[in-house]
Amino acid sequence: MDETAIKNRLVEHGKNLFDPHRELNKFTKVEGVDRLLNDLDINRVYELMGTQNGINYYFEMIAILGVQPIPEYERLSVDTVIHGLKKALSRANKPYEDLE
Repeated sequence: MDETAIKNRLVEHGKNLFDPHRELNKFTKVEGVDRLLNDLDINRVYELMGTQNGINYYFEMIAILGVQPIPEYERLSVDTVIHGLKKALSRANKPYEDLE
């Protein structure tokens, strides 16, 4: 199972930030109740921020778009592979530029 962790730390101006891989390895070694409490805490913060709802919505949309033959989605996928994400999004938004 893939696992994700988020960690913040204040550092003095000009000092290097921490090594994220080392920090993530430390976090993944936490086990038992401590691990459960960390996971619950992170998820609760996501819920309070509305982030969890956004993540759930994203997965719902991917589930719908991933199984439906939608021409716009197909075009965006192909454009992303050929031209890159920035150009693909620009091309996808072009028909809507005059709506503002």
